[in-house]
Amino acid sequence: MVQCYWNELACKAFDSFVELEFPTLEDSARWAGSEDYGRLLDVRSRAMRLTLFAIE
Repeated sequence: MVQCYWNELACKAFDSFVELEFPTLEDSARWAGSEDYGRLLDVRSRAMRLTLFAIE
């Protein structure tokens, strides 16, 4: 069972999630904008819908 108390992003409930941890916010931005990750975007967008955010 999933209970959502706040949904400020107006997204549907999550079926699953992946948490990635980076040493700094700048490192996470570098990863999100990297060429390596960019090559995966087409496959990822066909495989799932995504909400991506950073928390410092």
